[in-house]
Amino acid sequence: MPIKNPETGECVLFIGRAEIARNMKLGLKEEEVLDAFCREFGVDRIEVLPQPSFHIDLEVSFRWHEGKIIAFLNDSLTASRLIIKYGIKRLYYCGLLTEIEADHLIHCLEYSIQEDRLVKTIWDRINEFGDQNDPSLTERDDLFIISGEESGGLNLTRFLKALDIFIALHKDGEIFWEKLTDNHNLEGFFTYYQNLLDKEFQRTQLRRRLQSMGIEIIPIPSMSDGEASLNYINAVHDLNAVYLPAFGGMFQEIDKKVCAIVKNSLGHKVEVHLIRNSMTQSQSGGVHCSVSVYGR
Repeated sequence: MPIKNPETGECVLFIGRAEIARNMKLGLKEEEVLDAFCREFGVDRIEVLPQPSFHIDLEVSFRWHEGKIIAFLNDSLTASRLIIKYGIKRLYYCGLLTEIEADHLIHCLEYSIQEDRLVKTIWDRINEFGDQNDPSLTERDDLFIISGEESGGLNLTRFLKALDIFIALHKDGEIFWEKLTDNHNLEGFFTYYQNLLDKEFQRTQLRRRLQSMGIEIIPIPSMSDGEASLNYINAVHDLNAVYLPAFGGMFQEIDKKVCAIVKNSLGHKVEVHLIRNSMTQSQSGGVHCSVSVYGR
């Protein structure tokens, strides 16, 4: 991603660590890869970034704003909390939680109390949801569908992934993880959550790296994890507008929250458009990945 600094005129190419590794498989040394990219893009220098996702445009979106560079970055924990909140509401609407239970779980989520009971209650209900012997739950995909354009299975996967991220990033770390285990498979359980934690550590390193360059960070409730992503970072910018991924349906309220955050950060002169169609949905919401953009 080549970015020109509006203050200094310097052109910097941001590139993911994995991109370097892929090109080194051709037999090149790292410095040769960097030199080749520098020549190809005609930039002044290269910044190699930590890369938790497959591509860096799933982790960072740059924009000029008021004479400086700003960067939108994933805020996985906030995204996971929002996804869990609306997942709890779906469990209630479909009769797997009472209104009192749903309200209590959302209260626990918003005030960070009894979070181990929160997780265990959701797990119990999801296990009931997967019980093939209960005739009232035969159409299980309907649980996480509001509109006919959604995939219930994919929305359920996003909900479960959000729950995993919420657990992995818990402030009490392994102490919290232990509360959720039956002690039969501690090693596999801990390894999985540690892997999620390692990805978040890379995101922290990415944020610090950009901040050290004087780039302002705008955290966005957004989650990047393959097909389970609810990713709003993969956006396209022009001088007067931003084109953001949108998901609608079960996640329409999160779409609105993200849109409001972007609008507030950029001011009224910049229009914010939510893009949702079959192409972007096949790319897990990716607008930037769906098109090729040239500035001229």
